[in-house]
Amino acid sequence: MNLFLKSVFFGLLLALSSDIFCQTYDTRLEPHYSREEIQKMIREDVARYKFLVNCLNKAIFIAEIPAEKADGIKFNGTLNIDPDQNHTFLSLGLAITEEYQYYKIEGTNKMLVVMPLVFLENK
Repeated sequence: MNLFLKSVFFGLLLALSSDIFCQTYDTRLEPHYSREEIQKMIREDVARYKFLVNCLNKAIFIAEIPAEKADGIKFNGTLNIDPDQNHTFLSLGLAITEEYQYYKIEGTNKMLVVMPLVFLENK
């Protein structure tokens, strides 16, 4: 019986450890990174992985163009996107830079704002 309990314990330990090594990850990274690259990043540079996930969550937002500031906004370009869909800086092919970026959304009175790198590094 003692050997049986040890075998059961070892089996449970093995099952739990395999779950730990088969880590889940943010699938929004997949169009730009392979599964292997993401898993390697989690193992070897978890800070970079967490930074990228933070950027996926916070790097962009969509807002109405304020009427009182509409003439003063320098747009970096226009985007033909559905403002009601979920987007990320990666899905839109945008780069995060040192400056705020503003994109007019075609056919709307909305803009997409890309946060600067310094804001994202400190969050």
